[in-house]
Amino acid sequence: VFVDDDKCRTFNGFQPKDVLEWASVASNEANKDDPIDSAVLGAYADVMGCGKDIDKAVAARRNKITLDPEGFTGFNPIVKRTCARVTKSDGSKWFVAKGMVDVILKTHAEDEGIQWEVENYAQMAKEATDADAQMGISGFKTLGVMVQQDNGPFKFAGILPIMDPPRKDTKQTIADIKGANVAVKMITGDHHNIGKELARQIELGTDIRTPESLKAASDSKEDK
Repeated sequence: VFVDDDKCRTFNGFQPKDVLEWASVASNEANKDDPIDSAVLGAYADVMGCGKDIDKAVAARRNKITLDPEGFTGFNPIVKRTCARVTKSDGSKWFVAKGMVDVILKTHAEDEGIQWEVENYAQMAKEATDADAQMGISGFKTLGVMVQQDNGPFKFAGILPIMDPPRKDTKQTIADIKGANVAVKMITGDHHNIGKELARQIELGTDIRTPESLKAASDSKEDK
């Protein structure tokens, strides 16, 4: 898993390096087994000239951005976002979050997490959703990043594209199974576009159906 920060989409005057830094702030450097946080922190270390040394990059960042006591809220499958409250060296207070793009744009009150709606939500939602869909066509998963300064407006900062490529031997494994006259199907929880691109890469075909289309087919059978 890696972050392709060169393809980062930015909004509201933020630069790719800003988006990556704030995403790193909302990542748990203590949990290097987490593939998403590790990918974000690894990309941040790289742009900061630290190579693959995440600890060195985080240590340098702490000289200017300090996590507030009890300021980090980790990911769980319900809230689908991580949040951090931090203080910059100039004394300014910041709140930052990263997670699924739609949740970062506007949270869901029923999940009982920290709630917000980004400034200029309608326009941001349209632009971010379009950018998210385009990244999905290229096979990227995405992370939305939101930043708030000193209790000001919640600003949508950008979208980081994340690539989770198949294992190097997957394509050959699929071919071997097909060669034994065994049908291979793929079930994925990823976006439809991502599923199609992944299936293309491993030569599984691109006839990937959405749950809605399968439900429609099931309903028609029941009608008969």
